[in-house]
Amino acid sequence: STPAQTAAAFDFSTVTSLKDDDVIDEALDIAMVDPGQVTISKLEDVNLNADFKLLAIAAKNMIDNALKYSPNKHVNITITRESIKFINEGERLSKELRHYVEPFTKGESAKKSFGLGLYIVENIIKAHKLTLSYEYKNGLNVFSFENLQNIAA
Repeated sequence: STPAQTAAAFDFSTVTSLKDDDVIDEALDIAMVDPGQVTISKLEDVNLNADFKLLAIAAKNMIDNALKYSPNKHVNITITRESIKFINEGERLSKELRHYVEPFTKGESAKKSFGLGLYIVENIIKAHKLTLSYEYKNGLNVFSFENLQNIAA
């Protein structure tokens, strides 16, 4: 089955109440990144009803992309009640976000990539009734998991 079919047939029996920190900690563990490459700004405590593993994979993919496409190889993660933002320095996306969430689509400078990272993220986020958004501001790429209040515990 494809990731889209997996997300569409999302089994909510795997949903548990968890803390946002746990998701980010798990994402960092599976990404195997140097802790110095990540700064976490937690503005509020957030408890979520979500599939822990899937949300951690989505966060891991965002961290991987931020580090891969940033000249300083650093990502800032900001957590509020409404969103988790992944912020990195770098070039603005050359196309709209919807282009990159299609399967087998990758950025121009992507080398060892199948172009599935944002496709997987988008499907996990949609399955959780969240929104993936993107904006470019002051030389920073800001990707967000929006509407966390939809899955607040």
